[in-house]
Amino acid sequence: MRKIIIALCLVFLAVNLAAIFDDYEPSPRARAMGGAYYSISDDANAIFYNPAGLHSAGNSIIIGYSKLFDNDFQVLNTVAFSMQLPRKFGTLGIGMQSLDVDFQDVNLMSEKIYALSHSFNILADIHSNFDIGYTINMYHLSIEGFGEQPAFGINLGALATVHQRTQIGF
Repeated sequence: MRKIIIALCLVFLAVNLAAIFDDYEPSPRARAMGGAYYSISDDANAIFYNPAGLHSAGNSIIIGYSKLFDNDFQVLNTVAFSMQLPRKFGTLGIGMQSLDVDFQDVNLMSEKIYALSHSFNILADIHSNFDIGYTINMYHLSIEGFGEQPAFGINLGALATVHQRTQIGF
């Protein structure tokens, strides 16, 4: 019993560990909504939040620049593009995030995320709507003096609209 309790404690401690990527919000609108954006996700930035919402984005491009925490040495650049495909093939999205930390003309750390996303509609009637989507990510981390390493990941998302006014996203 003691081993089980210790194992559960270790698992619960590890659940809250955050990866080095995805600790920042690329969209000012999403930051202002405080997490509710996952249920809306109706522009090209849906690539980075809930890929299912990309279906509502249509054709758009969003370019962003931010100095995180108003630091001169920490710059976040974002590009998100979405394009409605013909017929019922859904919406395709391409995105890129770049976070650079520079000090005295030396790039100390560089995080880059390249994303390819696809979203499509499963159900649409007069009152309700159900979209699903996925994003394939390539993460690239480079730290001065330690080298660089790529990694890959996938994000899955769903967005349901019930009676034209209630949206649920996950």
